[in-house]
Amino acid sequence: MGMAAVLASPLQVSDASRSLVDRNYNVLVGRVRDLLSDDYDVEIGEQAPSAENIDRAMTLLSDAFQVMRSPFPRAFASTTGRGDIRIYWRSGELDLHLIIPADVGEAPSLYLHDGGSESFDRDVSSAQLADRLSRFSRA
Repeated sequence: MGMAAVLASPLQVSDASRSLVDRNYNVLVGRVRDLLSDDYDVEIGEQAPSAENIDRAMTLLSDAFQVMRSPFPRAFASTTGRGDIRIYWRSGELDLHLIIPADVGEAPSLYLHDGGSESFDRDVSSAQLADRLSRFSRA
């Protein structure tokens, strides 16, 4: 085996691993963007998230993704009737919820339920989200 093949080998594994990580992140990005085009029943007061709120979510997720050193876990996205964005991860007894309030004056928050313990953090930064996701992905 030539030296070029030996040097390329770890890179190929790394690229394959990164591809899986990117896929989970990209699927979530698509799910968040799809929230704008979902059907909302305005007759009963349901509100779609604003484009500005989608941007807030995307920025927080993107910044967290850039600093993560572990695989980005699979996630789901939804809205509340008032236009809040909820992104959640679940694995066994672990639940992690990122809440982006519809009111842009309110800071994002993070709720973690780990079996018997719970925590709630307000004004979540991308570094905090990346830390929680990294710990969450090891579960």
